[in-house]
Amino acid sequence: YCLSPPTIDHARNNALPEQATFDLDSTLKYFCHTGYVTNGFPKAKCLAIDGLASWYGPDMSCEPRSCGSPTQIPHGYHAGECYTFGCRISYHCVESYELVGKGDRFCQSDGNWSPKELPTCVRK
Repeated sequence: YCLSPPTIDHARNNALPEQATFDLDSTLKYFCHTGYVTNGFPKAKCLAIDGLASWYGPDMSCEPRSCGSPTQIPHGYHAGECYTFGCRISYHCVESYELVGKGDRFCQSDGNWSPKELPTCVRK
C-alpha cells in the first residue's frame, strides 16, 4: 500500500481527508483551486515498483488564471505588469487630466478584471 499522496501547490485531490493508506492500483484525481488552471496530467496511482509501493504522478502544476492585458483608456495608462489571478493594476491619467472612477482593478478567479467599469480621464 501507499501512504500520503503527493501534494501539489494550489491543488487538492479526491482522497478522503481521514484516509492514511491507499491500496495498490488506487488512483487519485487532482483539482486546481479556484482561480488556477490545470497544466499537465492530474492523476496519481499507487504502484509497486521493485517491491516498493509508491505514488506515480501527478505530473501537473496549477497556474494562475490570466485576465489578459487590461483595456487602455484615452489620456491614461495603467501601472502593473501582472495580469493573472490575484494581481492588481492601477490606472492613472496623463498630465492635465484627472481620473474619474475606481483606479484599481483586480484579476478575478473567473479570468475577468473587476470592477468591470473602466475609469475615465477628464480634462482638469
